[in-house]
Formats: sequence, structure tokens, C-alpha cells
Amino acid sequence: MLILYSKEELKAMRLALGMSCDDVAKVMYMTKQQISLIETGKTTKNSSLHYYGMILDQLMDEKIPDIKERDIRIKMGFFGVNSNSVTGQALLDEYHKGHIKFS
Repeated sequence: MLILYSKEELKAMRLALGMSCDDVAKVMYMTKQQISLIETGKTTKNSSLHYYGMILDQLMDEKIPDIKERDIRIKMGFFGVNSNSVTGQALLDEYHKGHIKFS
């Protein structure tokens, strides 16, 4: 099944994984500039978008198997918060304590 994510969704997924453009580029055997071009919409080839989405899906399955946790991290990514940053970890800690809710 072919799933095409938007550039915003791809960036949010990357941030949810706590990865930089350079980190993902190394996994995909690409340059960080190529990842940046995909995320900014300057590369619109469906094959590039599909490959990037496929890799991020696979990494999500491996690194964040809990669907609820994955959803929370992706929501944080839409706001530009890297889940491995100090801010991201603080938000996740507060969420797990029940002090904040994501909806």
C-alpha cells in the first residue's frame, strides 16, 4: 500500500524519533540537504517522499512500538519539538505523570 505523507508529517515523524536531518540522511544513504529539500517541499518526487516515509515508518515501528507514545511524539513534532530535546523530555515526563494531556 502506497502511503504518501505531507512534508509537515515527515518532519513531525523525524522529530518524534528525536533525529536530526543528518541522522536520517545517514540511515537513508542520502545527504542532509536532500532530507531538508524533501521536508521543505522543494523535492516533490513521489518516489523520494515515499522512500522517506517508508524509512520513518520502519524506524517508528522499531523505536516507538507503543502507538499512543508515537502519537504524542508526532504531535510534539508538529510544533517543532524534538522528542529527545530537553523540552521534549520534559513534556513527555509531564504527560506520563498525568499533568498534561495531548488531544
